[in-house]
Amino acid sequence: MKKINLFLMLVLTCVYSIAFSWTAADVSAGTISGTISGACQEVVYMLLYRNSCGSSTLEDFVITAADGSYSFTGLSNGSYKVKPLKTGYTFSPEQQSVTISNNSVSGVNFTAAAGRFTDNCDGTVTDTLTNLFWLKNANCFGAKNWDTAISWTAEINSGECGLTDGSAAGIWRLPSKEELQDIGTELSCGEDTWTMPSALLPICSLHLLVGYYIQTDSAWFVTMTTGGTYYSDISTSYYVWPVRSDLWAECAPGCYDIWIGDGLCDDACNVDACSYDEGDCEGEVWCATECPDDWIGDGWCDAECYFDACSYDEGDCIGWCAPGCLMLDRKWLL
Repeated sequence: MKKINLFLMLVLTCVYSIAFSWTAADVSAGTISGTISGACQEVVYMLLYRNSCGSSTLEDFVITAADGSYSFTGLSNGSYKVKPLKTGYTFSPEQQSVTISNNSVSGVNFTAAAGRFTDNCDGTVTDTLTNLFWLKNANCFGAKNWDTAISWTAEINSGECGLTDGSAAGIWRLPSKEELQDIGTELSCGEDTWTMPSALLPICSLHLLVGYYIQTDSAWFVTMTTGGTYYSDISTSYYVWPVRSDLWAECAPGCYDIWIGDGLCDDACNVDACSYDEGDCEGEVWCATECPDDWIGDGWCDAECYFDACSYDEGDCIGWCAPGCLMLDRKWLL
């Protein structure tokens, strides 16, 4: 009986030892750490996948610090994959495999490079291929019919839809169908092929309305899964993705794109390259930029007219403490 009891004790001790050893290994607090360098370091999403049975499952994610550093802690033994992700950037390598076996692994580093689409961190995304600025939130106000889409887009400004870019009402517009199609156009073997960029996948299933109609009752729209263009009745609602050009791009020296068609005649823009200020100077006689002739000698001191070419506002500023002092901003009263 004593021999049997001793044998059972040895067996139980062995089983307990094996179980304890396996449990301790399974809950081992391993660590994976590294840094992001290159074009972007902070606010990069680091995705951690657990490899098991031939597939990968998202286990966790962290966001890099300002210096690009990141770490995953408390990891059990096993095979993992680390992948960085940030809109507008590519990473080298794209991902790395790491094995944890009662240890910590450091130096899992990546290098970021600006891709075709750059997140400007102001609510806009730049397509570096076309130099167009797209609203980062491609579904800010949902689906709209033609008339509503036109008026809504024209009113978007900094402070709405996550924008902090300084844009004003009248800057944003609906894109053309060619501009929407260009988003998915990549050059491959000398031919244009249409593929939805992975950076923009969240909107890939949308039908997007574009910026002009082909008849009085029909408007174009683009299907973002294929890049196909179709038209439909203007009363039909589709999603709207506003676009704008670079706020400070110049069509001619001294003429910024945002000045064109803004209701003010700008001498530098009154040239063919800038579409002659889109009519801002038609029917107006200007002795100086922003000073129409009917401001001169009207009893108001206008700093815009206080130049020799405008006869120093024909005496309107005599008795005023300085040109423009106490004046009303006439530009906004017209």
